[in-house]
Amino acid sequence: MSKADRDGEHQFRLLADNAPVMIWRSDLTKACDFFNQPWLEFSGRTMEEEIGFGWAEGVHPEDYDRCVEIYTTSFDRRECFTMPYRLRRYDGEYRWLLDNGRPYNDSDGNFAGYFGSCIDITDMKRALDDKDVLLREVHHRVRNNMQLISSLLEMQAGTAQAPEVRSKLQETAWRVRSIALAQEQLHEAGNFANVDLGDYIRSLVQVVGDMQERIAFEVEVDQIPFSLDRAVPIGLIVNELLTNALKHAFPGDRAGTVRVEARRERDGTVAVTIADDGVGLPAAESPERARSLGFRLVRRLAIQAGAHMSVENAGGTRHRIILPPA
Repeated sequence: MSKADRDGEHQFRLLADNAPVMIWRSDLTKACDFFNQPWLEFSGRTMEEEIGFGWAEGVHPEDYDRCVEIYTTSFDRRECFTMPYRLRRYDGEYRWLLDNGRPYNDSDGNFAGYFGSCIDITDMKRALDDKDVLLREVHHRVRNNMQLISSLLEMQAGTAQAPEVRSKLQETAWRVRSIALAQEQLHEAGNFANVDLGDYIRSLVQVVGDMQERIAFEVEVDQIPFSLDRAVPIGLIVNELLTNALKHAFPGDRAGTVRVEARRERDGTVAVTIADDGVGLPAAESPERARSLGFRLVRRLAIQAGAHMSVENAGGTRHRIILPPA
């Protein structure tokens, strides 16, 4: 090694040892040939114990295979990587590290190995876990409160004397129930940002279908992860169109079928279709012209979800809701 190279190495080690993060370096064989002072202080081991693949002895057994796989695969592809894993600290406690590695070249431009840096994210991860517990409790309470409100509205509807009042209370109860179902999806999935739109719609259809026996429901839905703020208005739209079909598409004792689909198209859009083989809508009651609360609500919800709606009125009624990619 020339004097210039020795001076450069000395300068690198000096800077690395005074860096506020843990730093490692590997050579062309994937073996590590340097760890800075913060790393050695964290592990409580000597440089000789850590170099080569000695560092991997401190990786948590549950993380070891994944850690090595990401490292070796990225190395072979000369790609940067970021990965979390647990590493044993000098006191025996496993701490979560976020490791970032990237390839580097020598002065001649040739690939020379990898540099990496690690930060301890244990406290941050615990804070996020605590937040997750809090969110779980909040969603649980919101779901229960929604279900309680829905039940109270249905009880009130059952005691109402005026048919119009009874109908309005029941419709409101169904709307609240559709929101509660979204919260239920979040709670059961353990994901407090997204719901499966397909499962959500299937649950809505089941609730509406259980209210009667004359009308058959057919459901075909894809698995579609959807953010809660977009899923709820779509669920309310589906609820309105389903209950509207129950009330108007099959007058008297007429039987029929309502088909509900939710598909992700090739262009990334999502298409939700509610179609029945009933008597169809009078022209004055189309969504574009109707003044009823239900249709006004559908129009506003479509705008909120950024959706485009169309309706066909031949051989029954067919509503189609097109949602742009997220």
